[in-house]
Amino acid sequence: MEHTNIGRLEDSMKILCVIDSLGSGGAQRQLVNLACGLKARGHIVDVFIYYPHQDFFLSELAEAGVAVHALPKKGKLGVNVLVGLVRLLHAREYDALISFLDTPNVYSVVASIFSPRLKLVVSERSSHHHDKNKYLALGKRLLYGFTDKVVANSKSQAEWLRRYPWLRGKTMAIYNGFPMADQAASGEIPPMSFLVVGRIGPEKNGIRLVEALELFRRKHGYVPDISWAGKEDILPAGQRYVSALRAILDKYPGVRAQWNWLGERRDIMDLLREHRALIHPSLYEGLPNVVCEAFIAGRPVIASGVCDHPSLVDEPARGFIFDPLDPVQICKAIEHVVFLPEQEWREMSENSMNYARSQLGVDRMVEEYEALLGGAGRSLQPFS
Repeated sequence: MEHTNIGRLEDSMKILCVIDSLGSGGAQRQLVNLACGLKARGHIVDVFIYYPHQDFFLSELAEAGVAVHALPKKGKLGVNVLVGLVRLLHAREYDALISFLDTPNVYSVVASIFSPRLKLVVSERSSHHHDKNKYLALGKRLLYGFTDKVVANSKSQAEWLRRYPWLRGKTMAIYNGFPMADQAASGEIPPMSFLVVGRIGPEKNGIRLVEALELFRRKHGYVPDISWAGKEDILPAGQRYVSALRAILDKYPGVRAQWNWLGERRDIMDLLREHRALIHPSLYEGLPNVVCEAFIAGRPVIASGVCDHPSLVDEPARGFIFDPLDPVQICKAIEHVVFLPEQEWREMSENSMNYARSQLGVDRMVEEYEALLGGAGRSLQPFS
């Protein structure tokens, strides 16, 4: 992973990044980008995880010289994780802690109470629509009163978090960041095929996508190729959804014949360049990595009109937006790309890459986190 050295803080910091695992998820991708970027700018950076068997990104951290502290979680509450994190903070005397995802955020807030000089930043990487229990969600955000800053990776989620009075002055949005070294020119237009990337589960809305493709088949007599890269949701609700998705594919054999399961893949940028556009029909999001990666690759995006998607896609500059609950609208968005004149596709491709260059670089993200860490220390008075 390449990062441009665009200046460093006068004094380097010792920073711990905390997350559950180094699996293949979007939050893990971004924490690795951030840790490597901070390391490249002269800081001492470690990562703490508690599901070490999920190691998709471990090699990237090792290559960048980022140390990983792994403590396997025991029991449902993982008290040993909290104790281990407290001990690590005392042993290594970090200047700052950056935490991603709900449970790591809770561990980090509680552990940091015993290190009052530590600068603490917690980050939510999805939407409040992902909250499963409103009481636990409220408790988590009450704990955020003990932090220096709360970061969302979407403007819509940051705005929602500011509804809590104690978070209003400490919440901000920082968009995901990506290395731009692999950015490609538009080149030849790829064959008429679409790519979906993401965990196969209910929030990714695959069933309505299948229904939209069946509508397309009935109108036009064929279905464009669809490839889905991602692993299956292993939770019971996710497995039920996967079964339902496979059942509806069996119901519509014309769609199933053009549908390709790719499994978990590392070569997402190559896959994007092989397809005409990205389809992202999710019901809610933070800031999806794959939409950003599609722009980097110069690929238009057709996406659900939720959270930050409308401003990201900026229809028709970089793609098209649809109601994720309406297969008719999804079908129409697919038609927009299928019947798009070549010159308009090229303009969308160039628009996408220009947006990525100006808004989605990894150094921009790293600088914004650096600015947060360079501020005043944290008070242990909650809800300030």
